[in-house]
Amino acid sequence: MSYQTGTATSVGNMLVQLFDFASANGWAIDEDISSDGQATKRGTIHHAAMNTYYHIDFSQGQTGSGTLKISISTGYTALALPDDQPGVFYSGHQVTHVAGAISAYWFFESDTYLHIVLKNSAGNYRHFHIGMLEKLGNWTGGDYLTGHYVNAPNNSIPTHNAHSLPFDGADVWSSNIMRGALIFGTKNGGAAFDLAPEVATKWYVSCPSRSAEDDFDGVQVGEGLCNGSRGGIASPISTLGPSDLTGDAPLVPISFFAGNTGVVPGRYMLAGSFPDVRLINIRELSAEQEYTVASDTWVVFPVGRKGTEVGEEQTKTWGYAYKKVIA
Repeated sequence: MSYQTGTATSVGNMLVQLFDFASANGWAIDEDISSDGQATKRGTIHHAAMNTYYHIDFSQGQTGSGTLKISISTGYTALALPDDQPGVFYSGHQVTHVAGAISAYWFFESDTYLHIVLKNSAGNYRHFHIGMLEKLGNWTGGDYLTGHYVNAPNNSIPTHNAHSLPFDGADVWSSNIMRGALIFGTKNGGAAFDLAPEVATKWYVSCPSRSAEDDFDGVQVGEGLCNGSRGGIASPISTLGPSDLTGDAPLVPISFFAGNTGVVPGRYMLAGSFPDVRLINIRELSAEQEYTVASDTWVVFPVGRKGTEVGEEQTKTWGYAYKKVIA
């Protein structure tokens, strides 16, 4: 398990450093990002202990407001576009407003995850995550992907359904793209879960109250539920401030439920939780602060921007805490 923080001249330059960091810690680089000026402006990475490939496209990341697109697939074809990769999930997950110099970034890594935080402007943050759930039960998969999509006209309304925040338990605005937290999962041997909407379903995405869409292969995507900052079963806990007795703020695990609401009654299965990242209320904590619980050190960040100001991006006192482990 490893940790790195630094600065970058652009989001492409940050990805160069991310790929170097991942390679040094046992991840396989299928298509490298060696320069923020390279012609393809994309790269692919995977880990041998996992089932999927991650494709990061920064062709729009250094122009305009800047948007990364991260895709996940079950196979890999060299030099193919992300949307043309075998077994790709049909909706790439976006990370918005990343143009310009990155004044700080943080990489949190283990054999089963890469969690990335970047400061895209003073006091403002973006997060994205790839990895494998801490699974409950014996099944194949658990590979996950999150993005961080903020709809600029509504950025001062963190509950607006035009946004899709990491580990989101809320609906997304688009009628045909599901950008919520996503997992890959099947029974051992490849059959779909018993509760799946179709016998070949392998993807589950957190978009409650949304009818599932078909993937590129015409197979229906399963629905999911994730207790993110805006919704889900843990949100009342995550709004709690520090304890009057101890001064500590609770660290709330983030779980994913795979489900099917196309049947009556709708059914969800607890698939597992995301490793070494927690929800936390940062009312009494500062962005980038290290927070010690027993022998563990966590680094805390706003989901987007701490505060309740009108006219600028803000996400109240919602926060994420990442376990800091230095090998």
